[in-house]
Amino acid sequence: MEERILWLAREYERRGRPLIVKDLEEELGMSRKRVREVLRRMEEKGLIRTRRLKKRGRPRVIIPVS
Repeated sequence: MEERILWLAREYERRGRPLIVKDLEEELGMSRKRVREVLRRMEEKGLIRTRRLKKRGRPRVIIPVS
């Protein structure tokens, strides 16, 4: 699961677009709660960072750590 998320985040980044948590939920077909649990574990391991955008609705983006 973590490898898939990292791959998706890098693909979105390569296309010049940030991976938003909502997009990830749709890509994986998982619930918001489950996705957030996985993302929290990945952040603790130092694999990714997340931050909120300032745009309307303040979506959270996933940033892979190189």
